[in-house]
Amino acid sequence: MHFSSGLTLLELLLVVFIAGVLAAIGIPVIGNLIHQQAFNQYSSAVAQNISLATTQANSNDQVYALLYSPSGIQWGPTGGTIAQCEGGQPSVAPTIGQIAAPSGISSGTGWLCMSPPGVVSFPTSPAPATCPYDSTYTFPCIELSGFGISRQLIVAVSGQVKS
Repeated sequence: MHFSSGLTLLELLLVVFIAGVLAAIGIPVIGNLIHQQAFNQYSSAVAQNISLATTQANSNDQVYALLYSPSGIQWGPTGGTIAQCEGGQPSVAPTIGQIAAPSGISSGTGWLCMSPPGVVSFPTSPAPATCPYDSTYTFPCIELSGFGISRQLIVAVSGQVKS
């Protein structure tokens, strides 16, 4: 009786087939996990920057603005009054914080105004998006979307953010 060490062609083809099936299932799952992680990191960074800008406005006794758009956010002091910030799109100079939105993630366009003592307000025009909260109230919010995920960052007057 003669025994051969090694694999037959049929066994080798079966191993290649199983590896192909596992790869076909695994690659999209890994891609989705990477997109979800990028989305979660960006939405967390936006929320942290809203809180940070509110704290800076209070600490420096200045009006700050946070501008948001599909390309990302930027924030810093406006050099103006809260009425000027709320009445027309402010400019920030110098820009203290800036985050580019990852590819595939977008938001609306608008701005938030922060003033001492750590109060967040919204422009009169254009009005910010509003999101329902607690099935009774609606609050101003920033809506983020991408990769089949949507998140609403509800911004309280105190600068706290709930998603």
